[in-house]
Amino acid sequence: EMTNASTGTGGGLPVQVTNHSYGSVLGWDWRTNPPVFRGFQALFGAYTARSAAFDNLVAQAGLVVVKSAGNDLNDAPLTPVTGQPADCTQNGLAVLADCIDPFGSAKNVVTVGAMNGAGAIAVFSSYGPTDDGRIKPDLVAHGVNLTSLASTNCNCDLDNDGADDVTDGPTASTAMSGTSMSAPVVSGIAALLLQDAAAGGNLLTAEGVRALL
Repeated sequence: EMTNASTGTGGGLPVQVTNHSYGSVLGWDWRTNPPVFRGFQALFGAYTARSAAFDNLVAQAGLVVVKSAGNDLNDAPLTPVTGQPADCTQNGLAVLADCIDPFGSAKNVVTVGAMNGAGAIAVFSSYGPTDDGRIKPDLVAHGVNLTSLASTNCNCDLDNDGADDVTDGPTASTAMSGTSMSAPVVSGIAALLLQDAAAGGNLLTAEGVRALL
């Protein structure tokens, strides 16, 4: 789908920037109450076939791919559980680290963490580095209490308890927090960079946009 979008296959102009405000559920699942341990914590920070696939896509299609870093920093059991550590303490390190999923661990992807105002990392924003020692996330942007488009007339059962988690109403926006909010900030800036370059008769590559960011 991303490759086709980059060429305009199927109609429309070619897409130059893609934003990905989603990730794999690894370790503790925050969507449930109480949290449920899903396992797969070894995949945090790993460079997998999935990571390589996105790297190859960026190299071949020339897309600027922006990925949310994840909100795993404060994912932990309510009380300590033997053999089930908090997501960012899984490797027994002295600091919170190594909780970026394999998509965010890709080398050519711009992985974005969240800030809470100037100089403050949001309490939920996932940390790197990757297992092979690379720095992730690549960037941080504001990601707390941002106004976002939202449908309030829907059945949104995020915790799978059979009840609608969102109060229906007439508005089409809401305040939201997460790296899913900070990644689109960077995607928007990337689009503006491409637009400004094109207005001056210049062609920016995906590598060029990443370097400027």
